[in-house]
Amino acid sequence: MDAAMDTASYQIQINDQPVTVIETKQLDPQRSRLLRLKIKSAVDLPETIIVKQKREYEEANEFQCEKEAYERLQELQGVVIPIMLGEGLFCGVPALFLSEVDGKNLHDLARNSDLDIEMGALEAELGLSLDAFSKKGAVYWDQRLDNFMLCQSGKVMVIDLEHVKFPKTLFPWETTINSAGVSSLLSRFKDTREPNRPSTPVAFWNKTKIGESVPSVSFPALG
Repeated sequence: MDAAMDTASYQIQINDQPVTVIETKQLDPQRSRLLRLKIKSAVDLPETIIVKQKREYEEANEFQCEKEAYERLQELQGVVIPIMLGEGLFCGVPALFLSEVDGKNLHDLARNSDLDIEMGALEAELGLSLDAFSKKGAVYWDQRLDNFMLCQSGKVMVIDLEHVKFPKTLFPWETTINSAGVSSLLSRFKDTREPNRPSTPVAFWNKTKIGESVPSVSFPALG
């Protein structure tokens, strides 16, 4: 559910272009730096924009990592990931301006057992999305249900690129992180939807420190 809405109008700059905001919504009370803006018509910009501000205290320069991920994955923008419309300051804080994804995240969908989700189609679309990262030499580490959006079209789009890595070399087991994420995500989806069902073992990776990883082992899926 959307948080409080502010209808006061004000101006911001996106790529040095003045933009008039006519409506502001906080998307999640737990994520104050993530907002939806409705703007007056502007050249090359949609009427609705997502703002993602830099956190005051962030780990490993996440904001810069996310910006670079969007730049390096430009061919995936609008297909697998949101479009980065620009960057600038929002309320004096560095921010990325992104296109809105028309869909629901898998965590919310899993919690709504009344919705009929075709698991075979979901598995296929998750595979296509994560395989697109692999083809660009990118590893998507932040494989949480709420980072995957099931769109009205049936395709899956991926958000939150703060922890996307582009390793120069990969350990053999690291080449399977994206592909193995499909079964892991499906298992967590089912566990969330049916909390009393027996847990399915899923692949698990643990990075001991930056740049160093340990091989995968199997643990029960987490809800």
